[in-house]
Amino acid sequence: MQAIRTIKTIKNGSFTIDLPADFTAKKVEVIVLPLKGGKNGNSKSIRETLLNGPHLTDKDMEEYNSMKKWLETWQPEQF
Repeated sequence: MQAIRTIKTIKNGSFTIDLPADFTAKKVEVIVLPLKGGKNGNSKSIRETLLNGPHLTDKDMEEYNSMKKWLETWQPEQF
């Protein structure tokens, strides 16, 4: 399925969507939603979201590295 997501500015009650040459569909569904938030429509930037998200502690990283090391050496039995 081909899909295009774009943010457009409405001028005089309308907007235009330019489709790429390789867009082959003959019928499309158009859904128009009001844009909320900043210039790209996101109320939070990706950076802000990541900085406010959960963080790994030193202990978490030690456990991760220990498990990673074990998985690298683990050999499953043949059936």
